[in-house]
Amino acid sequence: MLHKTNLYKKELIFSRCEICGYDKYVTRHRIRPGKKGGMYAPENVIGLCPNCHIEAELKLISPLTLLSIIYDRIKKERENILNCRGRS
Repeated sequence: MLHKTNLYKKELIFSRCEICGYDKYVTRHRIRPGKKGGMYAPENVIGLCPNCHIEAELKLISPLTLLSIIYDRIKKERENILNCRGRS
C-alpha cells in the first residue's frame, strides 16, 4: 500500500525555483518538517534551488513568505483548472 505522502511526493515536480527562478537543479522543501509531521502535500512543499533551500532552512527566507508563494501557486492552478472547464 502506498502511503499518501509518497503519492504527493511523486506528483510534486518543480521545474524552477519558486523564489529566484533558477532552473538547473530544484529540490522540494517542506515548510513544516517531516519530523514535525509535515507531509509532501502541495500546501506544505515549495520548489527551491540549493541556495534558496539553505536560506529557507536557516530562516533567512521566512516561512510566511514561503507559504505566501505556495498559496499564490495553488490559487493560480485552481484558476487555470476553472478556466479550462469553462471553455469546454
